[in-house]
Amino acid sequence: MGNLEDEPSEREKLQKDLLWGYYLELRTQTRQIETTRATATNYALLVASALIAVISLDKEINRSDWPLCLVLLVVSFFTTVYSISYLDRYGRNKRRAGDVLAEIDARFFDDQQGTHRLSGLRDGAGATEGRYGPMMRRIGRMTLGTHVFWILVPGIIFLLSCLLLIQALTDAR
Repeated sequence: MGNLEDEPSEREKLQKDLLWGYYLELRTQTRQIETTRATATNYALLVASALIAVISLDKEINRSDWPLCLVLLVVSFFTTVYSISYLDRYGRNKRRAGDVLAEIDARFFDDQQGTHRLSGLRDGAGATEGRYGPMMRRIGRMTLGTHVFWILVPGIIFLLSCLLLIQALTDAR
């Protein structure tokens, strides 16, 4: 049998369960935010593709295309704003989850040398990246990461829709 002093109290068990539940909830919310943002962006890209196809159907942009260009502009603007706001929510929940994990680690898994076991597992994950890890980090730096990509795509469509609207409104016919 173990030493009674090593046994966690009922209060410590409850605290650990509550913190762990909070951590899991934050991670679940983070995944849900990412899924929701990606789904909304994909639907907006589908709508934008259909609108651009209809606008370019007659192989020219003229005054009759301005309503569709305006709809494209509004859809792409709100998609860009939506992606930015969800990126903020994602980052906030991810930071909170990291803070909760660090708190769990410090309270319940800290050993006598001050080594945090959960943080060590998380930090040690980089050792398992294998030989492609450095290349993937370079690619990530070059592309600015997927979060920036999901903001740039609707942003580029917004700029394109501005140009299309200007073209449609300045058509001489």
